[in-house]
Parts: sequence; structure tokens; C-alpha cells
Amino acid sequence: MPTVSPLALPRDVSTQTIPVKRPTELAAFESKALTAQERALACERRLFEALLGELAAAIPELQAAATALATLDVLQAQAERADALRLTRPEFAPEIGIAIDGGRHPVVERQVDAFIATEGEAGGGVGVGALVDYLKALARLSDVRVVDALPAREAPVQVVEPMRVMLDVQVDVAAERERIAKDIARHEGEIAKASAKLANERFVARAPGDVVEQERTRLAGFTATLAKLREQYARLEK
Repeated sequence: MPTVSPLALPRDVSTQTIPVKRPTELAAFESKALTAQERALACERRLFEALLGELAAAIPELQAAATALATLDVLQAQAERADALRLTRPEFAPEIGIAIDGGRHPVVERQVDAFIATEGEAGGGVGVGALVDYLKALARLSDVRVVDALPAREAPVQVVEPMRVMLDVQVDVAAERERIAKDIARHEGEIAKASAKLANERFVARAPGDVVEQERTRLAGFTATLAKLREQYARLEK
């Protein structure tokens, strides 16, 4: 059976790379494609600057028109809300004082279940009695009382001439004691952990100085807070 031997090439034949030249048109198209974005941005900038130049003389008129449209928009919105909520504007009088007849407040009305229209009259200023509903809703108070004299209690008092206003906070003693007791237990645990770290000679010797100092600062903070918590707890036991 005949055998086929591989083709033998002469030893003097060598391979060569033949350069292929790209057409001039292809090179030009490639250059345009690579620079298209830069040229588009430059054209956009030229058009924008030209537009600004043409509008420069009309800027005062444009600003005046924008101000007028904004004012009209606000007035239209206020008129729409006044009509929808049945609001009326106040009437000014030369006398000093204020008279409220069926007084309402859109914000307060949304925060309370049943808003009661305010009635009241006061000369030379606004009487607290005429604003009880507003104070209760805006400050989220359970009750507002007008008294001849403030009770003798440890409560913050603000002098608002010619009135004195006291904020009387009623505390659920049992619930507050339970909350403070949990805080005390938590701080005692943190103090125990920080004290154990600082009592460990290996920790103090090997830990970076700022870490050790941070642990000492935490211990001092927990200790100070614990003292205040115990003082609050003691006051609630009285």
C-alpha cells in the first residue's frame, strides 16, 4: 500500500507579512467617527452662546413675566384652597384687639378628630381662653386650663407678658420606674465589662493607647449616667 509523505518545502523559502494599505476614504471616515462627540459638543456650545447673546436684551422682560406668572400661580392656589376649605380673610379695624367668630385653623383641623370653632374676644391682644383649641392641637397637649394662680409644682414656667404659662407633665410613675430600672441594669452591665477590660493587665499593656483611653472614657460616661439614673429612680420612690 503506498504511503503519502508530507510536502517538503525548499529550505530557502521564508514567510513574510505583506502590509495592506487602507483606502484614504476609510481613514477619513474613521477620523470623523472618533471625533463626532467632541464636534457635537462644540456645536451645541456655540448655539447656546449665540442664543444667550440674542436673549440678553430681553432678560428684564422675561424676569418680569416670570415674577408675574409666579405671583398669579400663588394667588390662584390660595384662592382655590380658600374656596375648597370655606376660609375667609380677616377684617382689619382701627381699634386695638382681636375678635374671633367661628375661628378655624386648617392645620389644626387635620390633626384633631373633632375641631371646635373658636369664639372669643380680647382687647389689646389675644386671650389664652380664645386659643385653647389651637394650643392643644399644635402642642399636642391633653388639656389646657386657664387659672387665676399657678399650682405649686416643680414644673417649667415661662413668663409671656402678661401671662405665666406652666407645662404640667403627668408621668406614669410605675412605667417610668420600670424604664429607668432597665436603663440602670444596662449601664451596670456596661460598667462591669469596661472595668473588666481595664483590670486586665494584658489588655492595658498590648492594646493601643487610644483604645485604652477610649475604654476609660466610656467607663466614666457610663458611671456618670448611672448616678443620674439612680437619682431619678430615687425621686420616683418618694
